[in-house]
Amino acid sequence: MKLINSSVEEFKSYSQFKSVGEFNYHLRKWLEDPETKLSKKEVQAIRKLSCFAVKIIGVSNAGIDTVLKAAQKEISRATFKRMIVKAKAAGILTIYRLIRENGAYSSNLYVFNRFPKEESTAQSKPTIEPCPNKVLSQHNLSSFKTKNKNNKEYKERNNVTRSKMTLPSSYTNDKVPKTFVKLVSCFYDCSDTIVEFWEMARKAAWEYHYENDRDLLEKQASLAFKEMIAKLKQQKVKKPIAYYYGILKNKLDSVYQLELSELETKYTAPPADHWLNMP
Repeated sequence: MKLINSSVEEFKSYSQFKSVGEFNYHLRKWLEDPETKLSKKEVQAIRKLSCFAVKIIGVSNAGIDTVLKAAQKEISRATFKRMIVKAKAAGILTIYRLIRENGAYSSNLYVFNRFPKEESTAQSKPTIEPCPNKVLSQHNLSSFKTKNKNNKEYKERNNVTRSKMTLPSSYTNDKVPKTFVKLVSCFYDCSDTIVEFWEMARKAAWEYHYENDRDLLEKQASLAFKEMIAKLKQQKVKKPIAYYYGILKNKLDSVYQLELSELETKYTAPPADHWLNMP
């Protein structure tokens, strides 16, 4: 299907989202889906394309050169084209070829699709036949108890059952910021736990491409940790690390949406015949 290129407002009817927040939610669900097999650079490319799909939410007619220029050489043309092929195959994007009024080819129209709702289907569980009960003779039963008793005594004599060694916060890996270590160690003076909190922060940051922005990540991770501790003291938290991870993702999502809003106010689409829209 070929459409005549115009301002992006003319393609408002193709939008499937009511708000930027809803659009970001569905895009995030797409990227979290294991079936969406995009590389890290390709994820970066589709996120950069999504920045041009906020004026009309989920719809963009930005040319490849426009997106690559905004990416500041972080992604290549080949990566962007490879992302388009994979995203189309996965169902993330529907792509329409745009033409100029003179019939010449122009840029594409990229329409982001909603993430399909998963229908829970009741699957029949295989029935497992119970094993027939075996009658132990008095001799076998007494022999079994004796072996277990001897095994337990052996472990106790040789001190085999030891608790896992834990190291204090001073042994924390250098990759974790010192200020973050100092904060977490006030409540969890264990190097393994501190590293786990930081790794969860890096995992959340990776989804928004903030993993290299150390200052931003450290600030948001510290705020999320303090908020989690406050709820923990109110006895409202059962799983501290999972609760902390959820808070941090919400904070990073707010930062990301703020950046999108700022970009939306600054972005003005070039004319249809501009060289940036050349395929």
